[in-house]
Amino acid sequence: MPSSAVAPVAPPVTLQRVEVNARPAGRDAALDERRQASASRIVVPREELERHGDQTLAESLKRLPGVTVDGAPGRGGGPRLRGMGGGYTQILIDGQRMPPGFSLDAISPEQVERVEILRAPTAEFGARAIAGTINIVLRDGARRKTRQAVVGGGVDGERPQFNVNLEDTGQDEALDHTVAVSAFRRGSENRSRTDTAHDAADGTPTLRQQRSDRSQRTSEGLFANARFSWKGEQAGDKLELQPFLHASRSHRRGSATLDQDVPVPDAADADTWPAYTDAQWDTRSSWAMARLQGNAQTTLGDGSRLTTRFGLTQGRSDSRTVRDESGGLGDAHKTSRSEAEDRNLEWSGKHAVLIGDGHSLASGWELQFNRREDLATSTVDGAADTSDPDAGATFVARTQRLAVYAQDEWTLRPGLSVYLGARWEGIRTRGDTTDGAVDHRSAVLTPLAHLLWRLPGADGKPGRDQIRASLTRSYRSPDTGQLIGRRSVNSMYPVGDGSGTNTADRPDRQGNPTLRPELAWGLEAGWEHYPAAGGLLSLNSWVRRIDDVIRNVTRLRDVGYADVQRWVRAPENLGPATAWGLEAEARGSARTLLGEGGSEDLQLRTSAALMRSRIDGIPGPDNRLDGQAPWQLTVGADWTLRGTAWTVGGSLAHTPGFTTAGVDGLSTWQGDKRALDLYAAWRRGTDLTVRVSLANALARDWITGTRRVFDDGRVQTTTERDDTWRVLTARAEWRF
Repeated sequence: MPSSAVAPVAPPVTLQRVEVNARPAGRDAALDERRQASASRIVVPREELERHGDQTLAESLKRLPGVTVDGAPGRGGGPRLRGMGGGYTQILIDGQRMPPGFSLDAISPEQVERVEILRAPTAEFGARAIAGTINIVLRDGARRKTRQAVVGGGVDGERPQFNVNLEDTGQDEALDHTVAVSAFRRGSENRSRTDTAHDAADGTPTLRQQRSDRSQRTSEGLFANARFSWKGEQAGDKLELQPFLHASRSHRRGSATLDQDVPVPDAADADTWPAYTDAQWDTRSSWAMARLQGNAQTTLGDGSRLTTRFGLTQGRSDSRTVRDESGGLGDAHKTSRSEAEDRNLEWSGKHAVLIGDGHSLASGWELQFNRREDLATSTVDGAADTSDPDAGATFVARTQRLAVYAQDEWTLRPGLSVYLGARWEGIRTRGDTTDGAVDHRSAVLTPLAHLLWRLPGADGKPGRDQIRASLTRSYRSPDTGQLIGRRSVNSMYPVGDGSGTNTADRPDRQGNPTLRPELAWGLEAGWEHYPAAGGLLSLNSWVRRIDDVIRNVTRLRDVGYADVQRWVRAPENLGPATAWGLEAEARGSARTLLGEGGSEDLQLRTSAALMRSRIDGIPGPDNRLDGQAPWQLTVGADWTLRGTAWTVGGSLAHTPGFTTAGVDGLSTWQGDKRALDLYAAWRRGTDLTVRVSLANALARDWITGTRRVFDDGRVQTTTERDDTWRVLTARAEWRF
């Protein structure tokens, strides 16, 4: 080639700009989802739920921000938001209300994809959420085929525990699937002492009783759920089926002794005798439920999307108790049996359309039918129990619910989003009782508004601080048991035994078909900060003004099943109430939260809540909503030991003792509750994890009581002290 030849020049290459937006994994992904939500939503991922190695989801919920749990430490219980349970907190599974009789003890953390906490109601998830909503999302399909097995065992006190979880997930061109099965066998022991004291106006003791109870319980069960999703021809189209099955049975046996110091039992005066001095009982119960849900998602010609969903649920429970009493008023052999069956049908739909960039509109409907049938029988020494007014009667209740809603989410400008919604819901409850037919109707319209403002940073773009605000209407409808509750006669003061009426601290129970729903206006305002290194700092304030508060009231009432007045506890509408509070949360690495002296390997999390309420119709002090603690604190830490395969950590949840004032001088109280849980986890790659955990490490007694002061100066008190137990568990998790 001549030296003067010119080498060919390659054409210029134009490089296009490519942006990669990495969505952080695990908890960071959950924080990112929380940050972007237009309505306040706390997202707790599966990894955080599994961390402590809990056997049931109910045990995991106590560590979540703003959540307290009913009952004794170490035994799970019903979750509450802002200290408000009993229908104020809405519990959903995959966006649908929990089936009647279903317990969160049936679900293991491994079967859950995430838990969402909505502090204020939204139109889609429903407004029966004065305190807020806990939505439990079950496992979804994985991007690749995975299998997992979890085997665990331990002891609750001295009683053995065992559980196994199996899971298979996968995805291909046509079908995504997740199948999860959990089986368990648990043993537990209960010991308690109840002291009852009645005093005359001048302080003279009129009754002193001490009852000691001891029982052992063994329960076993199976919970299986699956999700199958078929892709349609158009992107976004799919058909999904989600069956799940739960079956369990339990056996509980126990004994009780009743000692009476005042009055001293006199053989010549039956009024001085206790109902019994010794008792033994044996209870066997079973529960089964099958549910099938399905939804179809279709993209319409205008680009909008229609999702329809159906659900079928069938549940049945059975319980039988044999009780032998001796001493006191005489020997007695008692049996009782209860059966219940629930059937539920629901159909719902949602139409969503994207109007423009950052602007979407959705509307939908929900239709639900529920039928509950229950039967209870009881005998004494082989003959029908005449003290039970509803023995042998079958109760049938039917509930119909219709709801329609619309919601508009709009990003007005970068960093400023609004959510506007409205929901109308009507409920009709019908039933036949021994006192006649009941037909109860209620309807509620609930407007909803949420605001999210991401404050501008130094560059003028939305920064790491944001403000949230909400103005909402919500409500709490009386449940079937409150409206058409089966009457229950206190076993210590049966009807027709010659002992006369019962006492205020040992009332009968019944429903009230005239109840009205509680309606509430709610206001929220909060600040959130997301540090650049990850984590969260937040502060939130809230207030609820509630009308027609429902409260259980114990009164002397004329009853058709006795020729004397009886003390009966029944729900009533009392009038308005106000609840308010302040919530703070911090989470992140020790370096993020404490500064340069902290370690990146130490993750910290803490939440605190101040909670107050006042019922106008009850004189103070302590005229708060039922069971609402004045404050709550949860702290936790997870430390990854650098250079090893170990992670250790723990959490402490604390609520103080408090008193709740009631009507007509009746008040209840409970002692402070501290639950300390510890764990250690060893991990080999991503395939094997071994966890050892100690729950309820402090094992402090759980103390509750009641006190009633009568107008004439008489005082009746009861104090119950329950033992609690440490729960030691070891479990191994394999992924293959």
